[in-house]
Amino acid sequence: MSRRKSGAKNSSGKRKALLDDHLVLNSYMLNLFGMKNFKELKEILKQTEEGFDEEGRSYMFHALYSLKKLEPRLKPMLEDYDSNIREYMEHINQSRETPIKLKYFQYLSVLFGEI
Repeated sequence: MSRRKSGAKNSSGKRKALLDDHLVLNSYMLNLFGMKNFKELKEILKQTEEGFDEEGRSYMFHALYSLKKLEPRLKPMLEDYDSNIREYMEHINQSRETPIKLKYFQYLSVLFGEI
């Protein structure tokens, strides 16, 4: 599948709009974490361990909380969001023989829903 280049122009000579130009909510979320694109965030979280520590905080939480450019007003809320995610996981895993752990993209999906 070919991708359009950001400088591509349509028949009237105007720059073609890219999907990335219209993902306002995505841009807002990435900005909260001090990221310019999803790939940056992905690389950080992809190497983060799945699951929760002995204090009940997810390893994803620790990785996000330690980001240098994390929006300061998000820090206190991030703890609450992570607690909610842990509770969701406990509820889901109650009736499972083999508990599930969230991959980084699944964790982000739930976290973005919380935000």
